[in-house]
Amino acid sequence: MMTMLTNAAVAVTLLAPVIPQDFLLFEKAAKGPRKEWQSWQVSGDVRRPLLVNPCWRKRADEAARVAARTVGFTDEVYGKAEQLVVYRDAGQARQAMNRLRADLKKCADIGKGHNRALNFSKPLKLGDEALRSGSRYFEGGQVAVVARKGAVVFLYAETAVPTRRLPAKQFKNVLRWANQMAGKVCALPQAGC
Repeated sequence: MMTMLTNAAVAVTLLAPVIPQDFLLFEKAAKGPRKEWQSWQVSGDVRRPLLVNPCWRKRADEAARVAARTVGFTDEVYGKAEQLVVYRDAGQARQAMNRLRADLKKCADIGKGHNRALNFSKPLKLGDEALRSGSRYFEGGQVAVVARKGAVVFLYAETAVPTRRLPAKQFKNVLRWANQMAGKVCALPQAGC
């Protein structure tokens, strides 16, 4: 009898969602009222690449991922997004951050004409490791903060037209959101806080 109860408890633990519902900062707002020109998207697709994707990868390395959630908001002239990805272990998450840094260097200037994008980044002190990045492209751009705590990578991005120097004032909102999540993510055992 005890073995059946133990097996049932393990099964329930394995089936429990790794990222609790409404855990991300924007999730509740995504369910709320909106104007007709506004749009929210919520996805749990582990195949979705990181939102900071300088080399325009079509898919993520989903074999290394346990769970993911992405929430995005757009209206006529503004967008913001958050993403949280849980990897199998801290080593896999570290590899994802290393791959992102390599991609930001490799694809610092990618594409031609109106498809050209410029990508910049600087290190940031947050969590176990972090960076802030800026991307400029035809008629727009974005700033983002990407951070890792243990096996969890989280990022915040919003519409902006960043400069190569990436001054802190351009990151006011995304830094605030990332700092909030840096504390909140400790509720996940995979963060290793």
